[in-house]
Amino acid sequence: MRVFSANPRRREFAPSDAELASLCAESAACFVDLPPYHLGESVHIRRTSVPGLLIQRMVPSLNSITFERKGTVVRTDRLRLEISELFWTALHRNGLATCHLARDGEHLLISEERAVPVEVIVKAALVGTPARIYRGLALRTDRFGHRFAEHGRHEPYVRFDYRNPLRGPKGELLRDECMPEALADRLIDTAQAARNALRIFEVVRSCLARIGLDVWDACFLFDETGRVLCNEISPDNIRVKNADWATDPRPTNEFDKDLWRRGSDDASIESQWRMLYERLEQDQGSQHG
Repeated sequence: MRVFSANPRRREFAPSDAELASLCAESAACFVDLPPYHLGESVHIRRTSVPGLLIQRMVPSLNSITFERKGTVVRTDRLRLEISELFWTALHRNGLATCHLARDGEHLLISEERAVPVEVIVKAALVGTPARIYRGLALRTDRFGHRFAEHGRHEPYVRFDYRNPLRGPKGELLRDECMPEALADRLIDTAQAARNALRIFEVVRSCLARIGLDVWDACFLFDETGRVLCNEISPDNIRVKNADWATDPRPTNEFDKDLWRRGSDDASIESQWRMLYERLEQDQGSQHG
């Protein structure tokens, strides 16, 4: 059992650490019997007996709209949680708030936030959606005389994506779509969300740099104020590669969902993700042990 006492969001709740720990343990024990709050593709969330506090458990599923793949990779739910906890802890030390209040095994006690269907994306390389949909961009030179290149690194920027339902009225798969900032701002404080997303990205990048890895992009979910992070930070929503991956793009040099997108077997995915966790855990232990 652990209570995230350093989390700025935790300090806004009156119950003591002992009371939060007790509620987390009690809710975890009867999780399946609690009223559902959100039963999604990657997490199941249920209501606890205390208004404003929810209990969450991750689901070992992996999905890709682009590659039209959906499946289950056992034990990846636990690895996502373990890796996320290391990153959340680093965020809390840096004064960044998350909705995560306590953990009991596979269950998390979280605060109920006014979540919005907007993803806050941070890109630090020409990978993923921009590399795929901007046809011919990699053949161009920008106005400063620099060539665009797939996998080319650049200063991190933020964009906002609207989260569509998984399927449309005819059962077709729907991808998320880029959303103009002015429209997104009606749903979320885009200025605050962008600032926090870039700060979180730099904390994650710093953690990874110490173990010879780098983060290429990330997808974050916030409450409508843009202040409280409401999702995991794991290989499911960040691209993590060896620092030299652009020149040596072997599967053994990557530690994210791209492995699954490109068809790696379950054992290889679990092995790479576990390696990421063990390296992060060892580093954080040496930093703060």
